[in-house]
Amino acid sequence: MEKYFIVGVVIAVIVVSVIILLFGVGRNNNIIFPSSQSTYSSANSSLQQIIYNDILNLRLSST
Repeated sequence: MEKYFIVGVVIAVIVVSVIILLFGVGRNNNIIFPSSQSTYSSANSSLQQIIYNDILNLRLSST
């Protein structure tokens, strides 16, 4: 149970930071993120892969 709680907290932190990056910083200063959605989507998909692999590893190790 503790393992899943830690994973949930980590995922929540990642999601919140991504949302802050996308909506907070990106809208206010376009200088920081001059590139278009492609950078966001690639970073997002790699993040999703990492999270998915972590969850899979937890499931496998818990059995």
